[in-house]
Amino acid sequence: MARRRPFSADGQSTRREWGIRNIRRRVIMLFAFTLAAYMALVLRVAWIQFVRGAELSQGALENRLQEIQIQARRGPIYDRQGRELAVSVTVDSVYAIPAEVTDAQAEASTLASLLGMDTQTVLAKLTQKSAFVWVKRKIDLDTAEKVRQAKLPGIDLVPESQRYYPQGSLAAQIIGIAGIDNQGLEGVELEYDQQLRGENGAIVVERDARGVEIPQAVHRAFPAQDGDQVFLTIDEYIQLMAERELDEIDVQYHPKDALILVMDPRNGEILALAQRPTYDPNNYQQYPAANRRNIAVSDVVPPGSIFKPVTAAAALEEGTSHLTDTYYDPGYTIVTGVRINDWKAGGHGHEDFAQAIANSCNVALVSIGLSLGAQNLYKYVDAFHLREKTSIDLPGEASGIFPPLSQVKPIDLAVMSFGQTLTVTPVEMAAAIAAIVNGGVWHTPHVVKEIRSPDGQKVLQSFTGGPGEQVISPATSQDMVKILEGVVTNGTGTTAKVPSYRVGGKTGTSQKVEGGAVVNKYISSFIGFGPIPDPRLLVLVMVDEPQGQHFGSQVAAPAFSRLMGDALRYLGIPPQEPIPGVQANGTAAGQVTVPDVRGLSRADAIARLGQDGLGSEFTGQGSTVVAQFPPPGASVSFGARVLLTLGQAGASNGSDLVAVPDLVGMDINSAARVLAGLGLKASVSGSGRVVLVDPAPGVKLSPGSTVRLEASGGG
Repeated sequence: MARRRPFSADGQSTRREWGIRNIRRRVIMLFAFTLAAYMALVLRVAWIQFVRGAELSQGALENRLQEIQIQARRGPIYDRQGRELAVSVTVDSVYAIPAEVTDAQAEASTLASLLGMDTQTVLAKLTQKSAFVWVKRKIDLDTAEKVRQAKLPGIDLVPESQRYYPQGSLAAQIIGIAGIDNQGLEGVELEYDQQLRGENGAIVVERDARGVEIPQAVHRAFPAQDGDQVFLTIDEYIQLMAERELDEIDVQYHPKDALILVMDPRNGEILALAQRPTYDPNNYQQYPAANRRNIAVSDVVPPGSIFKPVTAAAALEEGTSHLTDTYYDPGYTIVTGVRINDWKAGGHGHEDFAQAIANSCNVALVSIGLSLGAQNLYKYVDAFHLREKTSIDLPGEASGIFPPLSQVKPIDLAVMSFGQTLTVTPVEMAAAIAAIVNGGVWHTPHVVKEIRSPDGQKVLQSFTGGPGEQVISPATSQDMVKILEGVVTNGTGTTAKVPSYRVGGKTGTSQKVEGGAVVNKYISSFIGFGPIPDPRLLVLVMVDEPQGQHFGSQVAAPAFSRLMGDALRYLGIPPQEPIPGVQANGTAAGQVTVPDVRGLSRADAIARLGQDGLGSEFTGQGSTVVAQFPPPGASVSFGARVLLTLGQAGASNGSDLVAVPDLVGMDINSAARVLAGLGLKASVSGSGRVVLVDPAPGVKLSPGSTVRLEASGGG
């Protein structure tokens, strides 16, 4: 067995040196690692500081800053005379900063009772892991004041803009609606949303890590930019007249739906467009969504006999028919073995071209259409824009539907000649007839007249409809005007006569087709114009599925007569023959004596004032006019507006108590005039639109009592 050698002095020295070298190596490695780590840290700091410094600094700032959006005031919508149809009012919205809420359960209970909300719903909002949360938006003035007085930690209010429609359902399908976020949803509100909405602003505050606002820290405000002002071609008074006639039709015939369109045939401006059923855009959620559909633009219907002027004008223009042509109608005609009956049993006998149109003779129109030919008929159908959209400035427009030209058989052409087996939108039909009677020029129909800057001082856009397109010659147009005047003087449209004015038009009664079969459901219509020889107005009345009567001459033409007469007088167009009573009332001198319409219904009051060329504006609730301003016997300018207060019969003036009307939303001057008409005094504070009435609406006061009105919102 080998013996271990004892360490020598030299061996001990060697081991000591090896240990020292090992320690040095470790120190060097540790130093190198430390240096590398230090260099990496330096490089990282340099990267953060110099490369990403600006980005991270901005991110840190954004984490500390809380932005609260301020909605822009949506631009107002006016009628052509500057009367308000849609305005924006300032209301408060409630929001929470959850980090600042000290007692979520207690505050949720208090807020829920003030806002009419469920406590658990509010509690869920107050305990969200969020820097900002809406509790309830756009609350009324009284509720906002109660929330403000409660002084709940973490709860605050911010002003927002809310849409208000002072005329309620008037022209609702044209104006449309705006949503809670100030966005256009229907009608002009949607079509011109970009111009109306403006640009939102914001309030920016700096908060700490807990979300608490830092005193003396960053506070910035970016003001909102208001939207532009939009002026429509609509005339509020003519719109009221159209609405009145639809109300009468609705009561008398209970139709599925009905519409009245009034157009200036010289330029395509829509002066009124009303329909039933309708809705109130202030409370649109309470109505069926179908009521918001603008049927004049979005629905296609068989036009029936109001299409006959298109066939007749095309035939005269092409020379395939002449005014001297004659026809014989035994009550039917046969085309390729198919019998086509006339609407009149036994027929019309011998007729010339003008008589055939005046009597709406289907047999004669079949002959005119077959002579014209499908190629020529479609040439004018397209020239009148009946197979394409008119480009009216409203959303959801449809286009007419015709059989493809290549597939049109003689029987198809025969039936199309008098307005069946084809469909058009009402606005397409109105634009086509307007072109036929205005010298032959087709204009794009439109509902916006101009757009102005938010302060109303600068016109940003003006809409004229352009120069138009010459579709038929002026000579053919003149012939058609004479022919269509004959429809009213001694044809099917005698019920459309307007006393003291020359008018023309065409009746229509189209039978509906469902499931490929003709059914006993009708669309009754009348389209007319006046005065002749220089038409200023074109009126289309269309009633879908009226109950009882169904001929256009019975259902639609009388409404045209009343509306056209009132509108022509309102526009100051002199009667072509004297009207007893009206001239004696002072219209020739430009002044009218205001009649007494107290005790009349809304519709009757509008009609009575319209007889003297006066308009009307309504306030209050009820079925009867209980007060008016100016008072009966006052002298006003022709075309002036009379303020009428609605209420219940027997609650009017004199020594009886007077009910305070609901004036909220009216401009302060109009509200004061309404009170004056009721015999009440007004104590006014603020300017703009009324936000508070004291005593509350409905409270009965003695004549001469004072009502306090508070207004806000500027003009």
